[in-house]
Amino acid sequence: MTSSRSFEDPERQTHTVPFMSFRIHISRSLSCAFLLFTIAWQAQAQECSTPLPSDVSAPALQADSGGRSFLGVWGNGKWDGFLCHTLVVESLTADNKVVVVYSHGVYAPWYIRAPAFYRQGGFIDGETLHLDFPQAKARAEYRLVDGKLQGKYISQRGVSTIVMTRK
Repeated sequence: MTSSRSFEDPERQTHTVPFMSFRIHISRSLSCAFLLFTIAWQAQAQECSTPLPSDVSAPALQADSGGRSFLGVWGNGKWDGFLCHTLVVESLTADNKVVVVYSHGVYAPWYIRAPAFYRQGGFIDGETLHLDFPQAKARAEYRLVDGKLQGKYISQRGVSTIVMTRK
């Protein structure tokens, strides 16, 4: 005795409702993922804004080689694509010491909830500008590459990178 059921068998159970629920669930999940991606992309694409002190002194563009080429205002970049940053190299002494204004925006995932700026000293060694941040147990290094300022921020959290242009 063989038992075969035809497709029109009324006892046959179908699973169209759970399958449709699964499709709806997948569709909603994809929609949420797309929305989150769009929000993140828009946040990343926003123009950078960082505070600067009212007495900031931005020297004129210096085209010659050596440390003088670091002088000026650098910006339009974000650490790891997230945290806005502006660097103003205000002065350079004969022994390659610099005074800079280091400014950053806000990025909550890194617990940076308020924009701030710091005026501090640093030095140029060869082709690299060095800044130390003892309270943060961090340092930053900048190099000029093809007219852009490339930076590395080295901390206990790891290494972040940035590329900035003259402002």
